[in-house]
Amino acid sequence: MTTIQRMPRVESLTGLRWFAAFFVFLHHVVNLAPLPALYSWSWLGVSGVTFFFVLSGFVLTWSWTPRDTAPRFYRRRFARIYPLLFVSTLLAIPVFYGSSQPWQKPFELVPVLLSLLLIQAWFVPNSIFFAGNPAAWSLSEEAFFYAVFPFTIRRMITARLRVIFSIALTAGLITWAVLAWTRWADISNELATFVLRAPPYRAMEFLLGMCLGVAIRRGWRSPVGLLPAIAIFGVLATALGIWAHHPDTEALFHATALMDQVLAPAYALIIAAAAQRDLDGRRSVLRSSPLVALGQWSYAFYLVHATVIYAMRLAHGGVVVGVGAQLAAIALALGLSVFAAWLLYRIVEHPLERRLRGAPLPVVVDSSRRVELEPHEAAKAGT
Repeated sequence: MTTIQRMPRVESLTGLRWFAAFFVFLHHVVNLAPLPALYSWSWLGVSGVTFFFVLSGFVLTWSWTPRDTAPRFYRRRFARIYPLLFVSTLLAIPVFYGSSQPWQKPFELVPVLLSLLLIQAWFVPNSIFFAGNPAAWSLSEEAFFYAVFPFTIRRMITARLRVIFSIALTAGLITWAVLAWTRWADISNELATFVLRAPPYRAMEFLLGMCLGVAIRRGWRSPVGLLPAIAIFGVLATALGIWAHHPDTEALFHATALMDQVLAPAYALIIAAAAQRDLDGRRSVLRSSPLVALGQWSYAFYLVHATVIYAMRLAHGGVVVGVGAQLAAIALALGLSVFAAWLLYRIVEHPLERRLRGAPLPVVVDSSRRVELEPHEAAKAGT
């Protein structure tokens, strides 16, 4: 049997996935329970998707081997994301389509099919972009990242570190330049929104993760530890939040627009520090059994939590009022979402991924031992 070398696992990244998914939950749950203290900061939660994009680039780069052909890669990615996407879309349709609530919309087959084909992010109207399961818009972006990854990684993996850092810097500058153009050019809001959602634009975050993965594979180590990296993120997020609360009516608009550019590098620092902690063999709460389990369920949690939240709103007949009732509603929504994620992981995501991946991966050799990887283990920490 052919042997290849694979990088050691970095299980802390699985734990980090849970926190990113939880931030997105906080962004959405205020649509059910607009708790005042949470509502004014919840918009920051959408940056959890930015974290997923950076993490995805890192993990796929970290787990890549020269034997990874494009067809093998695409098969694994399909097995990883599609079964649960399909099932979660079926669950979402009765909740997000109808006429009894203002946030529901009439059912249209074509937009839903576009979402199932993972191409909805290439269209302008919100009715298409958020069609089917609204959370699946990010998978449409990921599908583009996956499409170009097998051809990009082979060129990047052997590049010199200064080239890798130049690519990361250029990717960041491109996002700033495009953002500035959408703000200052004489274009419609609809076109500006489309550009800032377009997969090639969001691919800059994925590319940042790839650069980080290549650099650490090549021996580079970030000078920033995990706690300082989290502190940097906290300072930047707080600064954005304070700016958003400025009396200027445009403050929230500008803070939201800059959120991805500001927080993506902070997320990269956190990912690098967490990975390095594992590589150094140091203890990490992110590798604890509860967080690893929640991280394993995080993809299902991400796809199902909005459906749970809006189903509760539908059942309640509107938003929940009163601080006590809102706290109870948030706790219930979180509990139901975690339970649904666990159930979907156990009966849909995990077994179907194993079946669709087919034959086991080849024997892997690292510096000290030979291990047989199960089909589900490659890039397990990925999104």
